[in-house]
Amino acid sequence: MAGVQREETGLALIPGEERLLRAAVQPWSVTDRSLTWTSSNPAVASVDADGNITAHRNGQAVITATSTAGASKAASCTVTVEAPQVQLHGAVQTASGETRLFTWDMRQGDRWSAGSALNTSVSAAAMEPNCENLYVGDAKRNDHNEFSVYQVAPSTGSTLATSSNGVPYPMWSMVPCDLFSTAENPLIVWFYDGYLSAPMDPMNPTFLMVTPEVYKSGASTFVAMASGGASTFQDPSFGKVPAQLLYLLDDLGNVWKAYIYEAYGFYSVGYETVPYVSTDLPALDFRIRDEQMNCSLWADQETGTLFLSYYTGDTTQIWRLTYNAFTESYESTLLGDMGEGVGPVALYDGQVFGAEPAALPQPEFSTETQTFAPMEALTTEPEPTPADGALQSAISVAAEEQEPSDLVTLPLTAAPGQTNGVIELTYDPALLTLERIQGQADVVSYQHHDGSLKLGYAWAAGAAEGAAYATLTFRGKDLCTAEMTLGELERNDQAVDQTATLTLDFGHLWSDWTVTKEPTCTEPGEQTRTCSRCGEVETEAIAAYPCPSEAYSDLNTDQWYHEYTDYVIRHGLMDGMGDGKFAPDGKLTRGMLVTTLYRLAGEPEVTEPTTFQDVSEGRYFSDAIAWAEDVGIAKGITEKLFAPDHAITREQAVTFLYRYVTEYLKQTPAGDGDLTGFTDAASISLYAREAMSWATATGLLEGYGDGAIGPKNPVTRAQMAKFLTILDTNF
Repeated sequence: MAGVQREETGLALIPGEERLLRAAVQPWSVTDRSLTWTSSNPAVASVDADGNITAHRNGQAVITATSTAGASKAASCTVTVEAPQVQLHGAVQTASGETRLFTWDMRQGDRWSAGSALNTSVSAAAMEPNCENLYVGDAKRNDHNEFSVYQVAPSTGSTLATSSNGVPYPMWSMVPCDLFSTAENPLIVWFYDGYLSAPMDPMNPTFLMVTPEVYKSGASTFVAMASGGASTFQDPSFGKVPAQLLYLLDDLGNVWKAYIYEAYGFYSVGYETVPYVSTDLPALDFRIRDEQMNCSLWADQETGTLFLSYYTGDTTQIWRLTYNAFTESYESTLLGDMGEGVGPVALYDGQVFGAEPAALPQPEFSTETQTFAPMEALTTEPEPTPADGALQSAISVAAEEQEPSDLVTLPLTAAPGQTNGVIELTYDPALLTLERIQGQADVVSYQHHDGSLKLGYAWAAGAAEGAAYATLTFRGKDLCTAEMTLGELERNDQAVDQTATLTLDFGHLWSDWTVTKEPTCTEPGEQTRTCSRCGEVETEAIAAYPCPSEAYSDLNTDQWYHEYTDYVIRHGLMDGMGDGKFAPDGKLTRGMLVTTLYRLAGEPEVTEPTTFQDVSEGRYFSDAIAWAEDVGIAKGITEKLFAPDHAITREQAVTFLYRYVTEYLKQTPAGDGDLTGFTDAASISLYAREAMSWATATGLLEGYGDGAIGPKNPVTRAQMAKFLTILDTNF
């Protein structure tokens, strides 16, 4: 027995917290791997037979796991029990309905201290560290059907300046942009539902946005965001660049890391290869209440610890999320709640005392980035279904060339001036899940069961032009389209009976195009793609191209080589010889052949010249021969001479092609051709036999009509066009 290995050597818990401590007897081959758990101070922290620790009161206890098979083999973990070592700052709606700034020093107990009163409701708040300005996003719409932003004095709560966010969307979260912000030019980042903003002036907002691909984690939206401070990102084009790190929490409890950076005057956002990390948060009900997500996130940039405020509808809970390198996930701890009727809360600052930085993993960055664009470019205006002003509905339909989604939003609109109504919507719950119901009228109530939604709504002053009374979000279950029935039951207190069938379009999930028929200069080609959701196959014609061979006066389009010369000319693999001539029967030189292979490879960068003494710099083949020598394709006629202007023989040519496939493409040669049937097989050089056998097996090389293979015969340019066409299409 080697000993007992434990997961951690120290734990910090708060009174009442429980934690499982993992340990194991090593090596795994030991017959009896059972453990006995003990605590040196059970009054501070007790442990059960399975390693479950319960913290009771402030103090320290040593938890020991001892091997049953050998008392000398043990491992210990020191557990420190103390109140949470954090002080949080935020804005809160009190039980009496006031909005106040607050401070909660959890070291002092479970009571928070109310500060200055604010003259607004709060959906989000951000403290700009350079100028210490506090910016607050209003939770209620203003007279322009938008949401106001306030600059507030943190010490008094008084409003210093007011602006509008400019759009009919609330700010669910806002954070300071530490990297790009200055005292003279304060900048924040905010998000709403699926939209993340570029850094912007909170009092003069511009709406450059991206839509992070939250569906990759299976989630439907982000719910909270925190600033991780200045960091760096490895851009695929610009290398390592300064970046603003953001932590984003999705509605499944996953923590994402996003990096905003600037290149050539434009903001972009990048992610890590695995963009999110799971947490052990319980299944919190992140729902929209009065258009707000009602939760917030603050990150301690020194330790990487996250603090989440979560409004349950009755109180606001405060959760701590700490990264555990052993499980590669965030562990959650419920630190307490703010009391009955208190909430929601918008955290904007804090301080963690005496903690060490978390052992966060070294990031591996994805090559996929997004560039911020105007918000209107990221949204599709809903198109109302035909109606006479009574029953109206609108649906966001994924455009044909847009990315498919598992989610579709369904805004429901009323006729201008309409004061109230009742609708009933039915759908197939086997195909659709109603993820979210967002009420937008003054009063909205509903009853929802799987497959059926009955919803009533009312406005005090009547509906404005195009006003939505509710927006529904549906998730499709691996489908492209789904139908539902929308019926209007009441309008302005009058019973009505109208129905409409709506089609939700989630978009096709197309495969890549596959060319099923290559185009030629005389006939069009064809390509197909298949939807992995519904199996629909889409076929598209590929236009016939102008005949490249007709550009050369000495190419006969009725000859055997026509398709091959077309191919190499169209793909830039071979050029003419000047004066409008291609010279199909001209002799191919060794330099020409290597140059065509170099073009086929995409003309890789050459850093060192060739060692062959007869290849001078500046010739058309100089880089090609240097590249071919470097990758093992080119061998000289001697160690020092390549003979680039010498005519190349058939056996030399196929040897070069064989090396291209095996040395450069790293492919295993397929098939061995039988050379014994050729009358001149004995004249094939020993070095070329393997390559000649391969070339005949793959159709690159054929014999002459007299039964000979002609290994020493020169290669014509037309024959090389055939070689390159087969090589490029088959390998």
